[in-house]
Amino acid sequence: TNACGTVSKRRQGMPKFEERLKKGEACFRSSNSLLAMKWLDKKEVYMITTMHTADFAAVSRYRGLQSVAKP
Repeated sequence: TNACGTVSKRRQGMPKFEERLKKGEACFRSSNSLLAMKWLDKKEVYMITTMHTADFAAVSRYRGLQSVAKP
């Protein structure tokens, strides 16, 4: 089964992310089929997933006038 969701950075078993990120950047850690991610938008977001990859996708904002890259 697939799982995806946000988690606390203090979650047990969550890998350490030491990198300082700029807005829009992300860093990834993986083991077996589990992918952990840290992404900085307005705040730091931590996610774990078994169904996504470490790629960015283009998302349109503001009625299609601006394209933004999101993991």
